[in-house]
Amino acid sequence: MTNNILAFDVGGVKGIIDTNTKVKRLEFSSTSTAASSFHTLLDRDTGAIYQVPVGKKTTIIYCNDIAQIENSSGDIIYADNQDGNTNAVILFARTTALTATNFIMLLAAVPAQKYINFQRSALAGTKKVDVYAIEEAA
Repeated sequence: MTNNILAFDVGGVKGIIDTNTKVKRLEFSSTSTAASSFHTLLDRDTGAIYQVPVGKKTTIIYCNDIAQIENSSGDIIYADNQDGNTNAVILFARTTALTATNFIMLLAAVPAQKYINFQRSALAGTKKVDVYAIEEAA
C-alpha cells in the first residue's frame, strides 16, 4: 500500500499536507509604486488575487522581502477588502528601511475571507515580496 501523506515542519509549524491543506506562495512585485499604497498579494500558482477561502485559515510562515531602492520598506497586513483599508490588521510592521533581501519569520494566522496585503511605506522603486503560507481548515 502506498502512503501519500506528506508532513512538514517549517519554523516550528507542523502539519500534514492532504486534500484540505496546501502550501501557498503569494507574491507582490513592482518597479514603480507610490508610497503608502496597498497591494493585494497574488497566488503564485494561479496569478489571481488571493483571498483566504471560506472555512479555511492561512498561516503565514515567513516572507522574503526584497528591496532595490534605498530606504524602501513596507508592512504585511490583512483586511476585509483588496485595497487594505477595511478592518486592516497589521501582521508585520517594518520599522527600519532596508536595501537588500530580508528573510522574516512571521507565524501569523489569517482568517477566512481576508485579503493579504503589502503596504508600501517608502518611495517608488523595485520591490518584491514573497509570502509562504499554509492554507488549512479553520
